[in-house]
Amino acid sequence: MPAANSNSQTTPSSLCELISFDSNKLHLFAAQVTYSNHHWHESPELIVIYRGSYAVTVGQNEYIITSPGIIFINKDEIHSTRALTDDYAMIVVQFGSDLFDEHRKPPVCALNSAKACYRPFLRDIAAHIYKIIEVQLERKNSFAILAQIYLLLELIADIALEVDLNLQPSGSSNLSAENSDTTAKRSKYYHLRLALDYINRNYDQDLTLEHVAEVAHMSYFHFSRMFKQFCQRSFIEYLTMTRLNHAMTLLRYTLLPIREIAERSGFHDYKQFSLVFKKFIAQSPTSYRQLCQSLPPSQQTSIQSNNHFTQTHFSEVREIPLNQQVLQQLATAFQLEL
Repeated sequence: MPAANSNSQTTPSSLCELISFDSNKLHLFAAQVTYSNHHWHESPELIVIYRGSYAVTVGQNEYIITSPGIIFINKDEIHSTRALTDDYAMIVVQFGSDLFDEHRKPPVCALNSAKACYRPFLRDIAAHIYKIIEVQLERKNSFAILAQIYLLLELIADIALEVDLNLQPSGSSNLSAENSDTTAKRSKYYHLRLALDYINRNYDQDLTLEHVAEVAHMSYFHFSRMFKQFCQRSFIEYLTMTRLNHAMTLLRYTLLPIREIAERSGFHDYKQFSLVFKKFIAQSPTSYRQLCQSLPPSQQTSIQSNNHFTQTHFSEVREIPLNQQVLQQLATAFQLEL
């Protein structure tokens, strides 16, 4: 999940999120994430939805996660999110690799509140996150925070043992075999990650399916089939939406001429840009910009004046300060007994 402050980088050079963790080996933040396109990171992540609903895609599967909802993203899993409601917010917990070693492996878990088997555990997980935030706000020593982090990781690992093993067919309860399957699946998507990364870095260029397939070291037909199977849309549709996301961000938060925005976003024919924009967004670029400018001042966020706004062409994330109000909303959503 692209983060909402300087501790994380989701630069145009890569779809792999580079995260800088605090002294507690944790990156925790609350945010309104409008959307984040396909990306991955080298550490596990826990997403807690405490307002609204999200469509979260992990691998080839899309899940509707509604408050109170939680989903665990394993390390290196390609995923994306998009808000489905007008009011939405999440808390994201990213675990640093330094928390793990040969004796304490990162949990591999399919925890997902869209699946009924995981719902009995949601309140316990939310309670642990509540405690971590509370300890941080009270500025207690790092040992107290680390203790809470490891308790949360232990709970996730226990859930993986209790639920994930029970979901396996009889006689196939070997965790190492499951981990091998997971590793193989991630390896399978290595070439797709190459392609997504290349699109992300070169969306403003004239890209063809043939060329990107070559970059991904795949045949034209295999790449085309796998891309559509995984991303739920064709290569052209995905490239178009990536370009439109970038154009919409520039229209909303800059005063650049629309023709220049079209060019920067990979639309070298202005007429085509206008037609595509209207087809997918249901209004012209000019109307979209005017609509954004007509928003109340509280919703008009200037990139130059707001350091809590992170914007890239594949995500829109607005940070929510971690405070007692967030804690109360978390407690209310998950009906925590404090």
